[in-house]
Amino acid sequence: MNHGREQVRRQREVWVQAERARREQWVADKTKEIKEATVRGLEPDIQRLIARHTQEMRRLEESVREEARRELASEASRAEREIGRLQARRRDLTARSHREISPRDLTARWRVRAPARWPRDGPEMARDEARSACRRLR
Repeated sequence: MNHGREQVRRQREVWVQAERARREQWVADKTKEIKEATVRGLEPDIQRLIARHTQEMRRLEESVREEARRELASEASRAEREIGRLQARRRDLTARSHREISPRDLTARWRVRAPARWPRDGPEMARDEARSACRRLR
């Protein structure tokens, strides 16, 4: 009789283990099914979030591009103003230097530009022309 009880106990243990395995498999299958249903249910929300994110990224990129365009235009106009200012300054300095050139400087420049061609074209002629230039300036 012990043998019968032992056999029943073993069969019960086998049945309990099999039932436990079936239950665990059922729980795993149900968990997987619930997860898939959840993902399918959330798919439209996820797609909407992705679309919103993509749209926001495009808007931000366009905003950055527009800001860069504005900064570039601003820098270009600033550079043009600076170039104009420097050109005006150069004209002023050139005019001032022309006003401040002395007759001696004119003579020296003339000598450098026009080499002597005649025997009298040397220093004597330069001196005479410098004197006449001084008289004309007076």
